[in-house]
Amino acid sequence: MSLNRYERKKNIPLALRSFAEYLTQFKPKAIEPLLVVAGGYDPRVLENIEHQLELAALAKQLGISDKVCFLRSISNDQRLLLLKNTSVLLYTPENEHFGIVPVEAMHLGCVVVACNSGGPLESIEDQQTGYLL
Repeated sequence: MSLNRYERKKNIPLALRSFAEYLTQFKPKAIEPLLVVAGGYDPRVLENIEHQLELAALAKQLGISDKVCFLRSISNDQRLLLLKNTSVLLYTPENEHFGIVPVEAMHLGCVVVACNSGGPLESIEDQQTGYLL
């Protein structure tokens, strides 16, 4: 899962590309992997609209659109339900301040894979509590 606002600075295309690479490299057969891209979305904000369309186009280009689910403006209860049922959280913002999402995900048992910069350097111990890449 990727849990961010639908903003370009959140680097969500990295989650899509990483998921596509995972599918190519490992060809998982036991379970059908699904990438859930969820987060804040305001239909009054042009960047949110444009970026969600860009992400959907990228998923199509990467050949993974049937394995990606885009959820917009999820409630707090939905967010918690997703985190409780997620195996891996991809946290893609670079050089962002301390983010609460990786901490919440780790608390709920998710493996966190995050960019090796910014806040995750404070909250994740590489290869101990998550992975910094």
